[in-house]
Amino acid sequence: MLRRQLSFRTVFTQLITLAELAGCVAYIVRGELRALFVVGAILTCQQGIFQLRARRLVGATVDDVDMQARITPILKQLCVRANCELPRVSLKRTFVVVAMVPRSGYATLLISPDFIQRVDDDVLRAVLAHEVAHITHGDLAAVTRRAKLAVLVPYVVGLIGVWTIGHNSWVALFALIVLVIPFGRLILLLSTRGNRQRESHADVTGAIAVDNPEAMIRGLQEVYLLSQINRDRVYPHAVWRWALFPFSMRAKTHPSLEKRISELKLLSSAEYASD
Repeated sequence: MLRRQLSFRTVFTQLITLAELAGCVAYIVRGELRALFVVGAILTCQQGIFQLRARRLVGATVDDVDMQARITPILKQLCVRANCELPRVSLKRTFVVVAMVPRSGYATLLISPDFIQRVDDDVLRAVLAHEVAHITHGDLAAVTRRAKLAVLVPYVVGLIGVWTIGHNSWVALFALIVLVIPFGRLILLLSTRGNRQRESHADVTGAIAVDNPEAMIRGLQEVYLLSQINRDRVYPHAVWRWALFPFSMRAKTHPSLEKRISELKLLSSAEYASD
């Protein structure tokens, strides 16, 4: 049932993309807002190709008793210590290796089975402590605000364009529909500074919570390695990165691995010095 649902969603998304592309081509041929629809056609093509290539990373939700038995007690213990809600868990292979995200008003932990299989319990505990720290720091609310901003800004700017340049026409309104999502994604890629600070803060909080900076370092190394593997599967050659630019831009939502390791090593050194 899950595979059918995902397949239908994929087909529906691609049909919408094709309809938007066809509309762009039609308006280009008619010479209406030609420059705008050329940009729209390019971005729509890129978005459709990216979605198809990213789908190869997505697997069904994993119902593995052993994995659940590893995650659940660690997560419960961390949440009790942090005095925060227990998040929902989505054990599924996606483009994201591990992340805490807001979904339907609940904190949801996205975690790939590939990551769980590669790490020991110390590393798993450290990385889960990092994710729990996002809940206690109120970072999920900031993520929600950032996502809303990414939609609101191009939408408002587009509406102004519809009322002025487009003279409130249906043509300009269609251009807005085509461009809102791609431009929103670009805003998400570019608006990253505050998120990097939150990630560094969660690293330190998580490492202190488990009293194991070294395990946090090993966990981050595994996350970055798997993230690069996923990226290489979507963009195996430079030609794909250029063809899908700017969607292929590497998001700067997280600090570099080197910087995060350096900060954690300083934390570890400070602890030894205090001892």
